[in-house]
Amino acid sequence: MTTKPVIGLFLLIALCLGTPQAAAAAEMAFRLVPLGTTNFCGRSCVEIIAAEGEITDRTPEQFLAFASSNVGASQARNVLFLDSPGGNVVGALRFGRMLRKLGTAVVVARVIPGDGVQAGGIAAARCMSACVYALMGGKKRVVPPESQVGIHRMFRNELERDPAARISSMRTIFAPDSMVDALSRYSGSMGISPQLVAEAERISPTTVHIVTPSEMVRWRLGSPRF
Repeated sequence: MTTKPVIGLFLLIALCLGTPQAAAAAEMAFRLVPLGTTNFCGRSCVEIIAAEGEITDRTPEQFLAFASSNVGASQARNVLFLDSPGGNVVGALRFGRMLRKLGTAVVVARVIPGDGVQAGGIAAARCMSACVYALMGGKKRVVPPESQVGIHRMFRNELERDPAARISSMRTIFAPDSMVDALSRYSGSMGISPQLVAEAERISPTTVHIVTPSEMVRWRLGSPRF
């Protein structure tokens, strides 16, 4: 799969960014969307892949199937606009590896849908929690100033039952050191500082730290523009 030039894409990102909007809680889905209005580019509007929703263990294979069928045809480009609240860490890591293997550029942003004046423009998005590990895989990673990337400690909630007392309680389980080490090695292999993982593991899972512009540069996570 080859990447075609994206004429006018970077200018549109600079001109059309809006305000953040909450990401969908549904499982991540992919679709081709035109970038730009018909008044701006007519039938020659390029198309990018929009990825919205929660990352699952099925996401990598679903993306591969979608990209194989769509990228390189017509006006489609090997560029992914990502908007996700997070999800499965292992799925996100595998998704990131696949993005790098395919040479996909990743932008934390959304394309404004509909037929209105702003349709086809760019709106800010969020990449939270496990989504950050998918973002790491982008051959080029762009996080416009209006978009947000958030990190926190890896965890999962597990329901515990006490048959004798007939009660249930929720227990929080954190990732073992082996998983943290694996993610640190993964981030380093993607050209991102493992310090990002170390910092994330210091943040309570009940909160989210929004990565600052200086951290974005220091950790080599992304650029505000192409």
